[in-house]
Amino acid sequence: MFRFFGLTPDNRALHVLEELFLLIYHCNFSYSDAKNIPVFERHWFIKRLLEEKQRQSKAVDNLNKK
Repeated sequence: MFRFFGLTPDNRALHVLEELFLLIYHCNFSYSDAKNIPVFERHWFIKRLLEEKQRQSKAVDNLNKK
């Protein structure tokens, strides 16, 4: 059997758990909601969360410069 590049099942599981953690901790999702939403929606929420955190960080930097 050939090994191709990609995540192993263990790494894939850890990656999903990290995504679930972000949604639960920062977005107040329940575990079952975070786990049961479609993957593309989970990725959208995480991308949107990162954009918001970056926007907040820039706002704080601008305030600190003043």
